[in-house]
Amino acid sequence: MRSGLQPKRAVVVEYFMPGSYLFGYATGHFTEAGSHREMTTVFVPTARRAT
Repeated sequence: MRSGLQPKRAVVVEYFMPGSYLFGYATGHFTEAGSHREMTTVFVPTARRAT
């Protein structure tokens, strides 16, 4: 992971299409300006294909 990220817990997120899930790490929490909704930032580790 990139330096500076402090994972708090593993999470499962529905992403891309209904019924498709991925694993990530919750890294932070904040309140969205305007709507005042509570949000969580999630780091999703990915791999890049070498060319």
